[in-house]
Amino acid sequence: MSDVQFEDQGAQFTSRKIFKEKVRPGMVRFLVKMGLAKNDVQAGYLLSGFVVVAIGVTLFLFFSVATPSPPEDTKVLPSELLYGQ
Repeated sequence: MSDVQFEDQGAQFTSRKIFKEKVRPGMVRFLVKMGLAKNDVQAGYLLSGFVVVAIGVTLFLFFSVATPSPPEDTKVLPSELLYGQ
């Protein structure tokens, strides 16, 4: 079992770390390509702002639905009808 050999022992790796290429996320590339941001930093600020707005809208919708107001046409029965006094 010690004489196992692999075919790719002499293969050269073309990793981005070796070439030190900067990796740009897809959303950043999209925002720069569409002209909504001039550079990566501006795109990051734009995406961060979007996240803050999305969280705010989510919290607003959650708390507005979680505490519903009672309907206005609700009628309260007198206690005599409920308990038979």
